[in-house]
Amino acid sequence: MIEVKTKYPIAVESLDHTHPQGVQYDNTISTEFILNVENYFNKKINILDLGCAGAGLTVAMHDRGHISVGIDGSDKCYNVSDEQLQHFGKYPEGYDNWNTHLNKILFTADITKPYEIIKDNEDLKFDLITAWDVLEHFDPDQVETFFQQMTSKLKDGGMFVASIALFPDGSVLPWNDKPNINYHKSLFDSYWWIRELDKYFVKQNYPFGVCNRAIDPNQPPHGDYVVYAGIKK
Repeated sequence: MIEVKTKYPIAVESLDHTHPQGVQYDNTISTEFILNVENYFNKKINILDLGCAGAGLTVAMHDRGHISVGIDGSDKCYNVSDEQLQHFGKYPEGYDNWNTHLNKILFTADITKPYEIIKDNEDLKFDLITAWDVLEHFDPDQVETFFQQMTSKLKDGGMFVASIALFPDGSVLPWNDKPNINYHKSLFDSYWWIRELDKYFVKQNYPFGVCNRAIDPNQPPHGDYVVYAGIKK
């Protein structure tokens, strides 16, 4: 049995929770990414997807026999309010994933604060941790705490891969009480992000060819994105 222990089960101050958007739509599954991960590791792995939204990747890896865990900061994928349903006109894309796998392989926690992942009464460590278009959503002073929490959950030599947007992002469907939402709070250039990431990882060439990300899963993003792969130091 897998558990996530935290005093902060929801990122209550996050715009992604108070005015959900990503958890409503993001449920990307790139079969090519999954196959490339399996070919790279050539074994069953432990994988953690942070900011997993609809959890398509987490569930797909679980169904293929991997130990797969997804954590999101908001419960709005399954705990859908009347306001949310009226606003979007439908349930979130990952609604069925969460209702099937809640507190089994899918969990909520504020990943910028302390949390533990436990399996059979031991800390669960991961071969691969992913974060697709997540880091730019944090306040700048939360970034370092996120890295500290995350690296403690990687196995020695474990890999972290991420895509990080470098541009402001406004809501596609503005909320009535907040018509101009910018979900991207940490807007830094690629050099800043790589400098921060290099404190915790030995940078690698991105090994999986494609990314599992909502904007364009067919190729690694470039220009307005950083794609990073690094091995835990």
